[in-house]
Amino acid sequence: MCEVGAVEPARQDVSELLNLVREGNDQAKSALFEAVYAELRRIAHRRVAREPSGATLQTTALVHEAYIRLTQGAAIESIQNHLHFFATAARVMRNVLADHARKRDTEKRGGQRAKIALDDVLATIEADHRVRFVELDAALSELSRLDARQADIVELRFFAGLALADVARQLAVSVSTVEKEFRSARAWLNLRLK
Repeated sequence: MCEVGAVEPARQDVSELLNLVREGNDQAKSALFEAVYAELRRIAHRRVAREPSGATLQTTALVHEAYIRLTQGAAIESIQNHLHFFATAARVMRNVLADHARKRDTEKRGGQRAKIALDDVLATIEADHRVRFVELDAALSELSRLDARQADIVELRFFAGLALADVARQLAVSVSTVEKEFRSARAWLNLRLK
């Protein structure tokens, strides 16, 4: 086991740092944050850029809230390696943004929400600020109950921005399976979000 501080944190293996964090090593928690911060910030920036201006958390706040949720309680116990860490981080960021959107919508007392086809969202996601996070979150939760792997594929592609090969590796399936199930999940979500 490597002593935290013996190697520059950015160069330490994320999996090893995760093991140290699980053992309760507070220095490892700080070192892990330093090692993953840039990638978490990239994921968060992509998520925040998709939201209307002023409608969501700032990138830094999202990174910090997600990291706290990731490293507290049972969440950290289930993370297996660096790829799983970032996939889980993307899911946690989705949850943070959905919670924030629900709170914001509750404060506004509702209003009519236009639903958007997922194909349209995925095709223009970087420029489209009309995504209604609460509806997408509810649809993904429903898909997760019906087909957990398809929901995982959507989360890993859509939220974490993982390549098909990385999704396949994370889920221990073939790339062709990921492609087929992603098409199926998109079709189902498209119907659900109409």
